[in-house]
Amino acid sequence: DRANIFMINKLFRLFYLKGYLEYLSMILGSKGHLKNVGFRRTWALFFAMALAGHWCGCGFYYVSRKQAEKGVAMTWPEAAGLYSTM
Repeated sequence: DRANIFMINKLFRLFYLKGYLEYLSMILGSKGHLKNVGFRRTWALFFAMALAGHWCGCGFYYVSRKQAEKGVAMTWPEAAGLYSTM
């Protein structure tokens, strides 16, 4: 599908992620929330786990979408009403 080629532009947003995290750390540091090393490490671990979970979810969705396009009867996103294939 030609529309999917335009979706690759969203992938380049990952390059901004480091800047966003540095800005967020600066804001939290200026308010005194990141003075404790344990809190910083906990926040970084939580963020890494959330990001990894998001990517895994995207991967599962992608695989089920491709299976649905190949003719599998019912995938979990179809059952949840996220999309329908005709």
